[in-house]
Amino acid sequence: MSPDLEPLFEAAWRLTDPAQRKAFLDAACRDKPALRQELEQLLAMQGEADGLFEPGAAALDTGPGHDDPALSGPVASSRMNEKPGDRLGRYKLLQKIGEGGCGGVYMAEQEEPVRRRVALKVIKLGMDTKSVIARFEAERQALAMMDHPNIAKVFDGGATETGRPYFVMELVRGIRITEYCDEAKLSTPERLDLFIQVCQAVQHAHQKGVIHRDLKPSNILVTINDGVPVPKVIDFGIAKATGQQRLTDKTVFTAFEQFIGTPAYVSPEQAAMTSLDIDTRSDIYSLGVLLYELLTGKTPFDSTELLKVGLDEMRRTIREKEPPRPSTSLNTLSGEDLTTAANRRQTEAPKLIHLIEGDLDWIVMKSLEKDRTRRYETANGLAADVKRFLNHEPVVARPPSATYRLQKLVRRNKLAFAAGTAVVAALVIGLVASTLLFIRETKAHGRALAAEHEQARLLEQAERAEQAKTEELRRSHLAVARASRQSGEPGRRFASLAAIAKAAAIGPSLELRNEAIAALALTDLGQPRVWRASIFTGDWEWDHNFAFDADLQRYAVGTPDRSISICRVADQQELVRLPPASAEARTLVFSPDGKFLAVRHDDGWVRVWDLDRRATMVEAQLASDLRWSLDFSPDNRHVVAGSTNNLVRCFDVASGKETNSLPVSLSPVAVLFAPTGRVLAVRDWSQCQLWHWEQRTLLRTLSHPGRRFTAWAWHPDGIRFASGCNKEEVYLWDTLTGNHRILRPYNSYEAYLVFSPRGDLLVSCGWDSTTRTFDAQTCQPILTTQSGYAWRFSRDSQGLAFYRENGELGVWPVVSPRVFRTLNTQVPPPNDQRVVYHSAFSPDGRFLLWGQNDGLRWLDLVSGEIGYRKLTKVVACAFRPDGNSLITASQEGLLNWPVERETNSASVTLRLGPAARVSTRLDPGLARFAISQDGRMVIAGGSNEWSLIESGGPERVMKYPLRSGEDKGFVVSPDKRWVGLGAWAGSAFVCDARTGEPAKEFPDVRGGIMAFTPDGRWLVTCSGQEYRFWETGTWRAGLVIKQDLASRAGGAIAFAPDGGQMAIARTVYLVQLLDPKSGEVLADLAAPNPQQIRKLCFSPDGGVLAVSGDEGIHLWDLRALRRELAALKLDWNQPPYAPSTNSLADVVFRYVPDDAK
Repeated sequence: MSPDLEPLFEAAWRLTDPAQRKAFLDAACRDKPALRQELEQLLAMQGEADGLFEPGAAALDTGPGHDDPALSGPVASSRMNEKPGDRLGRYKLLQKIGEGGCGGVYMAEQEEPVRRRVALKVIKLGMDTKSVIARFEAERQALAMMDHPNIAKVFDGGATETGRPYFVMELVRGIRITEYCDEAKLSTPERLDLFIQVCQAVQHAHQKGVIHRDLKPSNILVTINDGVPVPKVIDFGIAKATGQQRLTDKTVFTAFEQFIGTPAYVSPEQAAMTSLDIDTRSDIYSLGVLLYELLTGKTPFDSTELLKVGLDEMRRTIREKEPPRPSTSLNTLSGEDLTTAANRRQTEAPKLIHLIEGDLDWIVMKSLEKDRTRRYETANGLAADVKRFLNHEPVVARPPSATYRLQKLVRRNKLAFAAGTAVVAALVIGLVASTLLFIRETKAHGRALAAEHEQARLLEQAERAEQAKTEELRRSHLAVARASRQSGEPGRRFASLAAIAKAAAIGPSLELRNEAIAALALTDLGQPRVWRASIFTGDWEWDHNFAFDADLQRYAVGTPDRSISICRVADQQELVRLPPASAEARTLVFSPDGKFLAVRHDDGWVRVWDLDRRATMVEAQLASDLRWSLDFSPDNRHVVAGSTNNLVRCFDVASGKETNSLPVSLSPVAVLFAPTGRVLAVRDWSQCQLWHWEQRTLLRTLSHPGRRFTAWAWHPDGIRFASGCNKEEVYLWDTLTGNHRILRPYNSYEAYLVFSPRGDLLVSCGWDSTTRTFDAQTCQPILTTQSGYAWRFSRDSQGLAFYRENGELGVWPVVSPRVFRTLNTQVPPPNDQRVVYHSAFSPDGRFLLWGQNDGLRWLDLVSGEIGYRKLTKVVACAFRPDGNSLITASQEGLLNWPVERETNSASVTLRLGPAARVSTRLDPGLARFAISQDGRMVIAGGSNEWSLIESGGPERVMKYPLRSGEDKGFVVSPDKRWVGLGAWAGSAFVCDARTGEPAKEFPDVRGGIMAFTPDGRWLVTCSGQEYRFWETGTWRAGLVIKQDLASRAGGAIAFAPDGGQMAIARTVYLVQLLDPKSGEVLADLAAPNPQQIRKLCFSPDGGVLAVSGDEGIHLWDLRALRRELAALKLDWNQPPYAPSTNSLADVVFRYVPDDAK
């Protein structure tokens, strides 16, 4: 067999067009008729073999002398040829979507561990030669080495039953990039944006040591993700490794005579077929051809014409002939073709030619240089030049110099130039000799100066290029960080912060800081630790017969021999083995302190084990059909279990005796204590009853109309309660009021619910094997995973245990943000809002006060306790500076409340005394107010007039200035000289506090939003487009801060008490921190659950910022935030905050039930 046969056969088989295949064979087998005949026979045989594998083809005929039944008939055909419906490992073939000379590509469905559509590529029967297998494995290895959004990803690999290898990759649903651009009629800038993404994908491959070698439109598909076109580079079938990188351990090489690639896209060095190694610049040439086609609709050299002229002439054309510039190529088109090309790019023919002339011509021609040293060094370099064109910046590419063009001309006409040179040399040699000495010194001086200038220019150019390269890398890391953060998948915070750290190492920036803040505010699940209990060798019945202790340090499992094994989570070492029972353990529950284990068996026996002594504390025979009804009281003293006759049996753990049991009015299918121990929840399949445990009284009955109860969980505050049903819904209840809110997590059947002990998270899992994490305050979804069924949080909220149907157990690390918290414990009635109209800190920073539709609430920022006073629509509230009283504005009027503090070892309780009216002359209603810094002046406003109340003085009532309309807000200058009056009508006034006369009108103030700086030097107002500073007294305009999305942004202003920071609502959802002295932006505070902003306020020490809005309160711990940013070297340049022993991250927000009346 000829050594040329195999590579020539592979190259010919890849040409599916008969005319192109014939032209290739004419050129490759010239003067080799025997080789030509052998190739044609092999190609014909391969075509017949392929026909046997078409749908409906006859069974494989093994021919005379082959009667082995294993190699004939339908069985052999089905085993040796894949077809839709077949399975390869865990993949089910759906349909064939592509075929080449050596393999087929199928769309397949992966069935485990996740269900998704994939592309599966397998070597065709009969083509599993050493060379083909090596190339096939090289392609798989090349794809596996890469991880880029614009390169098809490899997921898996394996071999068929006949030993032929296959691999599984991302299913790309798309069309050729050139077809997509024409069909979508993309403009030239839009085509260049797609091309830049392709360059970035190729650069990624080059950085991984892989050269594609066959870049062309059919190997670059465009798919649509969320309405955005995304190009995907595919088919690394002839990829080549660079340097010491190896794609496969098998022998794979390109024969010296083999012509790899598509002619129109093949680089000159590929066409040369010499010993010169192919490097990444070959792909740069192919990218240049692609860019040429995207701009003009045609390639520099037509593929059909290249094949017609034969192999040698084809290679010479590619190596030596200079292609026309893109603009020249367009000029040669017929009028109709040129108009069509322009229409496909949404422009006119003259404008298209004008756009491409110049920079784009230079960029393309630099990519198509015959001398690869004159091309772009990297794909990133090509992409950067295209970006410079789009940004109207000078490009690196330039037209070839006259010297370079002369050199090329000489090389093409060596004989003519040699003769001409000899004649010219004879004529001028005498002149040169006579003048050379005269001009030498002058030229030497000029050359020295020119060399010095050129060296400086080149140095500057190199520095700019290096800076651009570094900036491109930094922005690449930033893009990865943003994409990871927005993915919604577990691990997003970790991946985002890792990319941010790499970018910050290059150089800090405000954009990086803002991205870091957004990532630091996320909740995330880390990489889980998964194990399978060593006592199991087969399938495990996983229905409730396991439990974790409160710290996730131990787990208990029922074993096949009906004993119970208690193991250590850290190393799965068995610690205790409880003896076998008469029936299998169905429900296991650790006591809160971990000392006891309660077990309910299938035959109804309930046992409580002392794990230290390995002795039973309680033994009782109960009903066998209530095997999930079992729980410990939070104080570890009692165990309760459902029994017959609608009775909840209660047992004292210490004595083992039954105590005062609880009769209920339903079958106690399940029981669950509230974390406070005050309430016991009892349910059957249709409703849930809440019983006061000590008083044995029914408090409330909860039900899902027309739905079954399937899951439940108590919030740590013992007030909120979550319940799941079989209709893709989760109900979140306020057990004090009966109000509820419905979540729709889209699980087909809610199997389990669990709150984090910190109270921020609610986790739901259903029978569709999906676990979803929600913000327990806002009910907004956070994360989704199908890696297991969530079961229990650790006591510190930093771990989440889960199980899988195959018997595996595991723990996810849980990372909760230490810089951001959401506060809203109110569960409103249906169709009501959770709006927080106003918020304020106490003078010592211990309490946060806020008003909502149903009343006034306050939070102890140290203990997390929340107090409540029922009022109607509290629109404004504030402590007086001495902290001994507070003022509220509600529909009950403007009221002053005395404040008393009751202190114990765990918390400080705030008590409100009897209220008194602040104003005796204003009409009751939704009055607004402001308090001076010293607390001695109160400004209040009603519907038509406003009043000034000073300590020890009479109340003065004044009319609003003309055109002010209904009041919206008030501010008082620190020296009490000026009063700002804002109105709904969009105007604001500053009045003299002594006379009430207006001193200045501001006609465009949105919603009356304004604030004095803490030093009183400036008044800041908010309009629809900007925040503007006005000098107090003179009212001259000062600093201006532009507002984004002005048509939507409402606006809000707050100053840190020391005046060092200013917070504004930059958009309707985004808070921005600034330096009020310079206007410098310090940070954007992007919440993971954005809400419409209504009010901003700083704590007295400036370390906490409260953002009130339509969904509650966002709390930013700025002290913790700056520590995290400092670790990333992204902190802003201001003095650090004073240290504090309190941390928002460790606070559990919970009601004080006695105050919630």
